[in-house]
Amino acid sequence: MGRRKTPTRQSSEITRPALDGVARPTPSSHRGQQPFIPQNETMQFFVLYVICNLIFVQWMRFSQFRGADTSTVAAINFLVAAAASAVAVFFTSTPSSMLDPVAISLGIVNGLLYCTHLLSTLAAFRFVGTGITMALTHIACIFPVVFSHVVWPEKESMSLYRWLAVGLVPLAVYCLRPTRIGNKPLTWKTELLLLFVFLGVGVIFIVHKIAAATTTAEVALAYQMYIFGVAGVSTTIIVAIIRPFPSRLDLRFGISAGLVNALMCRAIVLALAMLGAVFVYLCGPPLLIVFNVLCGRVLWGEELSKRQFAGLFLAIAIILLTNSDRLLYNT
Repeated sequence: MGRRKTPTRQSSEITRPALDGVARPTPSSHRGQQPFIPQNETMQFFVLYVICNLIFVQWMRFSQFRGADTSTVAAINFLVAAAASAVAVFFTSTPSSMLDPVAISLGIVNGLLYCTHLLSTLAAFRFVGTGITMALTHIACIFPVVFSHVVWPEKESMSLYRWLAVGLVPLAVYCLRPTRIGNKPLTWKTELLLLFVFLGVGVIFIVHKIAAATTTAEVALAYQMYIFGVAGVSTTIIVAIIRPFPSRLDLRFGISAGLVNALMCRAIVLALAMLGAVFVYLCGPPLLIVFNVLCGRVLWGEELSKRQFAGLFLAIAIILLTNSDRLLYNT
């Protein structure tokens, strides 16, 4: 009798091609699987994303401190990021992906939202600081989750943890909201500004979610190009009405911010491809909230009340609860 072969055990991991064309294992979504632990060589893009995000926020705040025109800096930033994205699209995408109607339509919508949101965020920096503003921004991660549950209930479920995160949002916003700016009470205009920052980024996240669910990685790069292009053109039109010619200071801040912005967007795409949403969305936003609060305190002297500190902890809790299903089931 011949020797009986021992059946080989199939791996619980499936491979998927990353954006650079190299196939990598993707963690299984079954219960009971060991959580995906990223290796050092795959962490580089996540670290790059966190650094770029932090630098971008603080660099824009520094442009305000140096007296640069923030609207002009924002416009130049978008135009440079659009040019960098266009170069990447030219070398990596096909003509069909560049003319994809979904990428064009969603890119136009989010490009207009990017324009208004960045200008409102820069205004919020002056009133409440970078730490509180970025905490409000990152809380909005709950919006695309709830939206996906309504539109694609079979793909995105709402667990008890996520409903708890939804319930904590009003309390976190209330705690983060300042009662005074300097020695003056908070005005209704500032209240509306902070609400717009919070809700605006939530809509941006929802559009990103729609794009991720309906496009390929190749089309997504064209989508990014259209976002920055539309944002750059619309912001430039606004700036040209008020201030036709940028100063050298505006150009220095705008060009450098645009390069960092384009690199940040590419880094998070590659980080998601290599590490998955579990690690990136669980670790990224809490780290950025903490780092921006520390930078705001050390660099700009931003002070927080005890209530606002509680709001920061609630913001981090909302992010962790929102992504809890990904952590528990490794999806």
